[in-house]
Amino acid sequence: MIAVSSNDGLLNRAFNLASFIVGDREAALRVVRGALGKLQVTVSTQGKRLYYRPIGRGWSGKTISKHSRNNIFFNETHLLQRLIYLESEPYEIALERGKSATYATEEDLVIHFVKHLTKKTIKRNSFYVTLGLSRLLHSYTTGGTIDSYNCQIQLPRRVKDHYYYRSLK
Repeated sequence: MIAVSSNDGLLNRAFNLASFIVGDREAALRVVRGALGKLQVTVSTQGKRLYYRPIGRGWSGKTISKHSRNNIFFNETHLLQRLIYLESEPYEIALERGKSATYATEEDLVIHFVKHLTKKTIKRNSFYVTLGLSRLLHSYTTGGTIDSYNCQIQLPRRVKDHYYYRSLK
């Protein structure tokens, strides 16, 4: 668990992220408070996933445990960021539907879109993050996205075909 008293920098970054997303100081404080309240349970839940070892038969006839795993494990800082994304969602929806004191600007909508895209892709694995940010956010070509992903993984046996990139976009 994060020692709150010794980690003011982390709390400031969490508050800055929440403020950036929701645009309101009071709402940002509630978002950070809610995220911190769920952090210990989230860390514990993720820790339990480490004990799971897949067994059985894979499609290729090999045991699943011999395949490389794609589960993402976050440190506490990254889990806090993800929890802030989740906690800020009701405030974003209220702003977009006009149920808050202010109305959503174009900048607010862009911030919410990028946050949502990041939140959705980060749940999967690094391939989906690369695909989502490269193809949907930055309009990279398939070749540029492949090059970006290959730089990240640096494992030739895990390189995917052009077709796979295009089909998942």
